[in-house]
Amino acid sequence: MIFKRISILSMSLMVSACVSSGNDDVLKSAIEPDINTSSASNGQVTEVSSLEVASVPEKRPHLRETSRIAFASEERAVSQVQAVEPVLASKPRKKKTYLINGLASSVESIGYGFTNLSKKIPNSTLHNYASFVESSTLIRSKVTREIKAAYKNNPDIEINLIGISFGANIVTWIAQDLNRKDIPINYLATLEGPAMARIYENVRLADNFSCTGLNCFRTSSKLSWGNKKTEFSAFKIKAGHIALANHSTVHERILSQINKPKAPAEPAQYVAR
Repeated sequence: MIFKRISILSMSLMVSACVSSGNDDVLKSAIEPDINTSSASNGQVTEVSSLEVASVPEKRPHLRETSRIAFASEERAVSQVQAVEPVLASKPRKKKTYLINGLASSVESIGYGFTNLSKKIPNSTLHNYASFVESSTLIRSKVTREIKAAYKNNPDIEINLIGISFGANIVTWIAQDLNRKDIPINYLATLEGPAMARIYENVRLADNFSCTGLNCFRTSSKLSWGNKKTEFSAFKIKAGHIALANHSTVHERILSQINKPKAPAEPAQYVAR
């Protein structure tokens, strides 16, 4: 309260001094604050005349540029189109399958299993016969000649050999003959063969099927010494000797192996000399 009275008294004395001196400017400056000083201290823009306003460039708010969205209906620029490598269709596999049945397979009640299997395999040839002389001479030589001719005409052909009982012996002998000529065999299946030859490296895939019945030989084919290339598997099926040829598991396995894709060839390695 005391300070307030002192301020009022000081102001009165100042006004009186200005009036007595007749200085209006001093009085005005004492009462009105300096616009320029006040503006500078407060950080505000100094008032300008209408002419000066016209010369000030208009300032527009800065808008952040956003990336343009391309719609499916818009045509892309040629420079933006990336080259797409064409997908090459895989080369069709040409196959030829030979099925050689067992002794007395010319009798329908005995050779029916391979008859049904051959109907499931495209481009297959079935050989039924009555005696082992017919199978070991005529059929063996005929199939061997046909395979050699087919391979000479098309080295990419895939040969499949399937045999049961005495026919299993025959297909292993044929595969052995073809090995001497460096002719590859895609798949070799043997079922209950009593006297089969060993399997050599010219065979890519090989399966042996044996059965558990009283009339079964329960034998298995074997790889030749040092053969580490052939993919070999052996199966024991609960069935009889004749019924084995018509077993669903055997059919499914054989069809799967015939159509099994080949592993991609390894690229040749360059050896500096």
